[in-house]
Amino acid sequence: MADTRTSIVDATDRLLGRHGYHRISMADIAQEAGVGRRTVYVHFRSREDVCLACADRIIEELHRAIGVIAESKGSPKERLRKMLCTRVLFMFDRAQDNYQKYLDLFIAIRPAYLVRREEYIEAEALRLQKVITEGIRAREFVTANAPLTAQSLILATNSLMPFTLSPRQLQSRKEVSRQLEHIVNLLLNGLCIRP
Repeated sequence: MADTRTSIVDATDRLLGRHGYHRISMADIAQEAGVGRRTVYVHFRSREDVCLACADRIIEELHRAIGVIAESKGSPKERLRKMLCTRVLFMFDRAQDNYQKYLDLFIAIRPAYLVRREEYIEAEALRLQKVITEGIRAREFVTANAPLTAQSLILATNSLMPFTLSPRQLQSRKEVSRQLEHIVNLLLNGLCIRP
């Protein structure tokens, strides 16, 4: 059952890449996945639902990546730096070949996506908050409100997420990395205790 659901999401992802959101139907998804239309409806209520599952999968991959960093060795400052950079560059790299596909998709399903986006950000913030709390205990960070700090770090680095970048900026990972390092340094300097 999970394999069928995965096949349907994989098929939808391929179709989105070839045709975009507005030019695919549930019948197209079923055909691409090699299943009947009814089978698609067993797993998903609508085309929007299947496409949201595509977005969920990307965010789950991102959360796994930053979760690994959160649990790794290293100082809280270095783990937090790496988590913030990874969240932006992960999405930047994903958008390189699929920018227009994802832009069209997110415009089409914006209201439903925004509800999910709040959940995504909350889950990321919890991972950041854990490292921030460790940094407070280790006397590396000073903040009166770790949850708000985590949320603020996410919002600040969102300025370099692919959906906010111009087509020119999307062509320069080096430039985005440089700007990201600068922003992260400013953020961490504000959070770190001075010797």
